[in-house]
Amino acid sequence: MNPGIGSNKLGMRLVLGRVWLPISLRTTWRPEPARLAKVQDPGIKHGMVVTAGPSVVVEVPNALRGLLALNYGTGGPRVADGQVSDRFTPCPKADGDVTVWAGFYRVKGPVCARLTVHAGGRVATVSFALGRPC
Repeated sequence: MNPGIGSNKLGMRLVLGRVWLPISLRTTWRPEPARLAKVQDPGIKHGMVVTAGPSVVVEVPNALRGLLALNYGTGGPRVADGQVSDRFTPCPKADGDVTVWAGFYRVKGPVCARLTVHAGGRVATVSFALGRPC
C-alpha cells in the first residue's frame, strides 16, 4: 500500500511527514450485534502506515484512555486489552517508501478520536471521526 506521499487520495493525511492517519473512518455508528457486544468492544480496522526512517510513537491522549485503544500486534477484545501507546519501527528505505501494520482502533462507542504522534523530536495531535464527527 502506498498512499501517495503528499496526497490524501485514500482518505488519509501525512502527520509530521512520517505517519499516515485517517481523515475520517466512520461518521455514523453501527453497534456490535448483541451476541458480540457481550464479549468484545467494537473495532474499526485500519492499517498504520509509516514512512521509512526512525521509529515513531503513536499514543492515545489521557482524556480518551478507556474509550479508545490501539490494536497493532497485541491487544484483545476489549478497550482495556489494547495499547494506549505503540512504537512503530519501519523497514529500511531500501525495502520501500512505507511500512504498513495491520490492526485496528478498539473503541467503547462513537468518539471523535485523537492520537498524538511523536516523530523526529516533534509532536502533533490529530483528530478523526470514529462514529462521531469531529
